[in-house]
Amino acid sequence: MDMEMTINQKIEWVKDLLSGQYSLWNRRDFYIPVSEIPTNIAGHFWEILKKFEREGLVRKAYLGYAGLFDAEHKPEVFKKIGDDGKIPAITYEDGKGKKVKKKLQPTYYIEIDATKLSGGKQYFTKEDVKFEPLNGTISFGKISHSFQENNKEKLRVRLFKALWNDRKVIKGGKEKTKGLPLPPGTVAARMELVESKQDFDRNQQLKKKVALLIKNVKTTLRLKKLPITIRKSGGIQIVIEIK
Repeated sequence: MDMEMTINQKIEWVKDLLSGQYSLWNRRDFYIPVSEIPTNIAGHFWEILKKFEREGLVRKAYLGYAGLFDAEHKPEVFKKIGDDGKIPAITYEDGKGKKVKKKLQPTYYIEIDATKLSGGKQYFTKEDVKFEPLNGTISFGKISHSFQENNKEKLRVRLFKALWNDRKVIKGGKEKTKGLPLPPGTVAARMELVESKQDFDRNQQLKKKVALLIKNVKTTLRLKKLPITIRKSGGIQIVIEIK
């Protein structure tokens, strides 16, 4: 991002951010970690929110500390800083029965007036997820991710290509496209990792490689906040769920 942005460009950037969050999550309140605000915007971000509050575009805005975000990007815990000035922490079990203490991260809570923010325009909240096989780019509204042209990423885009045509699509809780879960061996063959499903079934090392690949792609999709995951239930399948 250009480091020489004017204040008006920064204002428009924040407005686009809020509109994109509303479009993505289909709700008027959301949480934005401070770490997600670019450095060249951060210095004016709070002042811009206060400006929007005066204009009625933002109903509420304050800074707190949040942690353990769920699939809809809502934190399980959201606290304001304590009187002692220390960052609050939470304690949770790590899955092995061991209690772990973790500091919460600085996070903005923002509630918008969607009608005023859009200037009377209707924002579409049910956009389709798109995938362009030629350049390996996934997009949803203002969010996009492109698999890079290196050996590691090439396998990831090949996995995505192998699964894309048989994806499941859910919108507003209703199944729009059922798709087809594919056996792991079929997926590996489509990726040209093996010549046949039988070759895959005999190759334990390749099975582990594909399982790790799926896990890494799922992590990328989650971090990018794309409403997509890859599920293994009766086979492997891309699942798109738009709230």
